[in-house]
Amino acid sequence: MMDPPAIPLEGDRSPDRPAVADLPRHEVPLVRATPVTLARYAVLVDDPDAFPVELVPWPALGWRPVDPDTGLGGGLVSTRLDVRREGDLVLAREDEDRAEDRVIGWAARVGEGVPAVLLRAASYQPDGARLIVPLDPGPYVVVLAMPGDDVAAGDFVGFLVESGRALSIAPGVWCGADAAYPAADADRDHGRFLVRRGRVRARISCDLAEEFGVVLAVPLRPPIP
Repeated sequence: MMDPPAIPLEGDRSPDRPAVADLPRHEVPLVRATPVTLARYAVLVDDPDAFPVELVPWPALGWRPVDPDTGLGGGLVSTRLDVRREGDLVLAREDEDRAEDRVIGWAARVGEGVPAVLLRAASYQPDGARLIVPLDPGPYVVVLAMPGDDVAAGDFVGFLVESGRALSIAPGVWCGADAAYPAADADRDHGRFLVRRGRVRARISCDLAEEFGVVLAVPLRPPIP
């Protein structure tokens, strides 16, 4: 049995890219984000300032209920997420608690030269939604899968979100690399996003390369209508 690629789930600045690039790729379908295609995954948001981000209350251990206005993870927090391509690497930085970049993917091509990103990790938050608000013009891509710990590479779908619209990802929904990516037709390799979610939160992760021996290949070009 082959050893998995020697890169932490969170990434670093000198990952074993050849090992990741040589793994089999599962090409993720890319669809336009609409209320129909996003059903049970997420909702489109036109006024993020007024949108109530869902928090899942902590469960009671017995028959006594949790006191009102408690068990909600300390309220909400907003952080800025910067995603950019640097050579073959796709890097992300959050202003909340990270002073350095983390590697979240690798630049690639799929099909007939379509720009793509390779992802080896995904995660979900069981205790709250994630509101992604683009700070730059242009469409962007998120990679989601339905809730459930028995997730597989074939469960993921890429959603192309049109310029100017925010996206609220439902609690428990898997998100590829916990990030969003500028679409290839935007003629840019950098995107800034505001992410609003619970201040205190849990995260459950899956390393697809280690568990299944594959990486997700996500096209970044909009589908042909």
